[in-house]
Amino acid sequence: MVLVNSPVEEIKNKLDIAEVIGEYIPLKPAGPERLKARCPFHNERTPSFMVSRYRQIFHCFGCGEGGDLITFVQKMEGLEFPEALRLLAKKANVQLPQYDPKLTTEKTALLDVLKIAAAYYHEYLLKAQAARSAREYLSQARKLKPETLEIFKIGYAPDAWDGLTLALKKRGISEAYLISAGVSVRREKGEGVYDRFRNRIMFPIRDVHGSVIGFGGRALAENEPAKYINTPQTLVYNKSQVLYNLDLAKPEIRKQKIAIVVEGYMDCVASYQAGVGNVVAASGTALTEGQVLLLKRFASTAALAFDMDPAGENAAKRGITQAWKENLEVKVISLPFGKDPDECINKDPKAWHQAVAAAQPILEFYFSRTLGNLDPKNVQDKKAAAKVLLPILSWVTDPIEQTHYLQKLAEWLRVEENLLRRKLTPQKSADEKFKIQPSKVDRQEALSQRLLGLLQLEPSLIPEIAKKLPTEALNGAWQNLYKFVQLQYSEDNLLNISEWQQAAAKRDPSLADGLAISAMAVADLSAGTSVEKHREIETVTQELQRVWFNKKLIQLTQELRLAESRGDKENVQKLTSLFQELTQKFKQS
Repeated sequence: MVLVNSPVEEIKNKLDIAEVIGEYIPLKPAGPERLKARCPFHNERTPSFMVSRYRQIFHCFGCGEGGDLITFVQKMEGLEFPEALRLLAKKANVQLPQYDPKLTTEKTALLDVLKIAAAYYHEYLLKAQAARSAREYLSQARKLKPETLEIFKIGYAPDAWDGLTLALKKRGISEAYLISAGVSVRREKGEGVYDRFRNRIMFPIRDVHGSVIGFGGRALAENEPAKYINTPQTLVYNKSQVLYNLDLAKPEIRKQKIAIVVEGYMDCVASYQAGVGNVVAASGTALTEGQVLLLKRFASTAALAFDMDPAGENAAKRGITQAWKENLEVKVISLPFGKDPDECINKDPKAWHQAVAAAQPILEFYFSRTLGNLDPKNVQDKKAAAKVLLPILSWVTDPIEQTHYLQKLAEWLRVEENLLRRKLTPQKSADEKFKIQPSKVDRQEALSQRLLGLLQLEPSLIPEIAKKLPTEALNGAWQNLYKFVQLQYSEDNLLNISEWQQAAAKRDPSLADGLAISAMAVADLSAGTSVEKHREIETVTQELQRVWFNKKLIQLTQELRLAESRGDKENVQKLTSLFQELTQKFKQS
């Protein structure tokens, strides 16, 4: 049982489930205090995922998933209860008990280690005499302002083998956790561990919620063979599932509906300082499926500012195809000068703003760059153009957009569009790759939910339906609610649904949740006429009778066969009589 003044209840009181879920999937109104969406837990074409603001719960009528905002975050983020609670507590600005063992898991322990490590690196950069060269490098060579260093918590790893390791050990952190967090490495010979990052500018990598999950370290010494090293994959860090700076950039990304994607940490930091805040770094050139899905939560368009040399372009193409598969529009930012956004911004910040504003749709970019240096009268150039552009067009998922550019290419090549269409490499559609899953919800359960929702819309029909439909005709989980609505009606002829909710909450919270879930099941009829609702109630009642009769007949058939196999004549006679009686009722219904 959760106490009223517990952190869990405080978090629930401060956060609106619709706002929390709305950060993950787009919600649309579906009636008073209700919203709907396509379920994020199974693939479907028609939205069956409903959110009730009144009860602060969600329920999918397709796969049966449901719960409160903590349950939702657990399922979406793959977190255990303590981890989800910590995430939401941060969002709600609720202080959790410092040393509650119930709120500690290995993941939360690693996040604590990384948070302390980030603070250590940042403080070392700002205060340590040994970090002077690092401060000069950032302020002079990189032109970073003190407030920028503070916003990004940029730090410095000292040029020592055990600077961080000793500092964290003094805090009581074990070597096992230092290794698991990716900040220390076990010695190959002998015992003990040493710092993974040494003499490096440290960029804390945070997840979308602002928790430090890893680090990127840039070598301060120019002769260092590895310019950048990152935290290895850990329990909390997976490079392919993270976008650097998304936690800070997401408000501006939502506002502008476009995310600017750069390669490196410095590109991202420089852009943010220059006033272009809707920027994230992919820490590489190929956008992964996980990164695309993250972006899609906040933007409809991604503008790529990647190095388009042959190697970079091939990697970028892989990311572009991932974006197209998820219907994320892609644009390309062409730099007027400089090898990367950081260099461009250092020379002229205005030029970066102009380049961002002039971002080209990706297909326009490929067409202009490919066709610009080719002669449409030269057959070899025609073949070269088709060889470059047709594979790209084959990945375009929107048929209108694909046809537009096929026609454009056909016109330039002076050939028939159908000829080019036949040359397209067939790709699996999203529906082929991710099969639409059939409903996991039992037919009887779905009908039970709908009937109880309809009776809330037309409570005057409760006595009539109660005569036609026995309690056992409903799915077992909904039988108590069916009894409850009959009782509410018969006791005081109570027709006010809000009073039903209050009465249900006093008796059993699960009844109140059931009322909310069943009400969401009929969101499509909430604005319908009384005649439409009556007709639907009659249809659902008849279908429930049919489903129940069928189940009873199957059950009786199985029991009859068992009795016959055992030679139990008395039970055979009894079951045969029941079977005939039920069959007769089924024919009449």
